[in-house]
Amino acid sequence: MDKRYLKLCQWLQDKYVDQRALLNTQHELSKQLVPLQGDASQRRYFRWNVTPKHAVIAVDAPPEVENTTAFVAIAKQWQLQGIPVPEIYFADSQQGFLLIEDLGDQLLLPLLNQDNAQYYYGQAFNILQQIQQSTSFFTDYSLPAYDQTFLQRELDLFHEWFVVEFLKIELNAIHKKMLQRMFEQIIDCALQQPQVVVHRDFHARNLMITNDVLRVIDFQGAVKGPATYDPVSLLKDCYICWPIEQVKHWWADWSKSLAVLNGFSPEQTWQWFQWIGLQRHLKVLGLFVRLFKREKKARYLQDLPLVVKYVEQVILSESDFADVASWWQDVLQPRWLNYYQTTKDSS
Repeated sequence: MDKRYLKLCQWLQDKYVDQRALLNTQHELSKQLVPLQGDASQRRYFRWNVTPKHAVIAVDAPPEVENTTAFVAIAKQWQLQGIPVPEIYFADSQQGFLLIEDLGDQLLLPLLNQDNAQYYYGQAFNILQQIQQSTSFFTDYSLPAYDQTFLQRELDLFHEWFVVEFLKIELNAIHKKMLQRMFEQIIDCALQQPQVVVHRDFHARNLMITNDVLRVIDFQGAVKGPATYDPVSLLKDCYICWPIEQVKHWWADWSKSLAVLNGFSPEQTWQWFQWIGLQRHLKVLGLFVRLFKREKKARYLQDLPLVVKYVEQVILSESDFADVASWWQDVLQPRWLNYYQTTKDSS
């Protein structure tokens, strides 16, 4: 057992010191924590059945890499505003330990299909309305701005990790300038949109179902940013694909419910939706490779083809990105297809 795990056990034991029926020795408690599958972060999750009928989730979130302060502040504020997030029982931001409500095991993703997507996405857009209308200023925490520096840092992941590190494509000065010009167009698009509270990872793996009601998780990265970011994260999800005509239909319908977009033309909001989706998916290509290369999380490589598809849908169809489209088709696409075909042949 590693040191942080034992510290977590001791912390949990200390929190229950006044409830003798639930108190265990550290050795016994460590046997009762059941590890759960993690996510793309450095956090670890454990289920603790404190009584036969009541389970809670213990979270180990190393403070040097995870922002527990943000998670707690946002959870408390959103809960007050009726946004369905897990309840926090205990938190220690300094050590990076949490004890939170157990929402069960049912993610939205594996349940989604053509028959129920309208129902569940309708719920999700109702939650998005609540999030967008929530405050970005809390008693002891303020959401960071999704500003030019933040957006640029994320876009840099694409060429640093996906293009150079993964596909081994060397970028000359002309290519770097070309990509940066596209990045600046995308950033301008993000900044000209109405700015709202943004979950920043709002998709079907971060929505859980409890008694047929959606609950929101993994929101510690929330920012104040473009109004179309969360909707495109949901409808052009990196883990499930819908026909683009279906996505257009959903967006045309549900975008009307987002008050901050009232007064803008459908053509304008669709372009915002597409371009901010491009920002997200370029970032994700780099992020997934970094998770594989740096943190040995190879499972994210299987999701690269869908994200590449999303990027190509926009880059290859927008006249503003014609030079990038040519480079993509002539240089990047052959490298990518070679990797993809080699991977398929070896599987």
